Amino acid sequence: MKKETKMTAYNVLSTMTVDGNTAAVVDGSGELFHNGISVQDENGKSYEVISVGTGSAIKGDALLDKTSLLIKGKFESKRILLQ
Repeated sequence: MKKETKMTAYNVLSTMTVDGNTAAVVDGSGELFHNGISVQDENGKSYEVISVGTGSAIKGDALLDKTSLLIKGKFESKRILLQ
């Protein structure tokens, strides 16, 4: 019997190309992200997360609900899936 794996989905708010890689801002605190993990796009293609960063907010928590990722290669999906 095959065990189903639950995927967590994050909406991609913006992307920018950086030296052939992709800087992406995702909606959510990003507690599950860390350097070196594998994520997937909407089509199931895997990518490596090179670096993770979170914002800090002086007034309110608006930036705390966003996470910045540096993803290896050209990532073009509007959603990131994480196992």
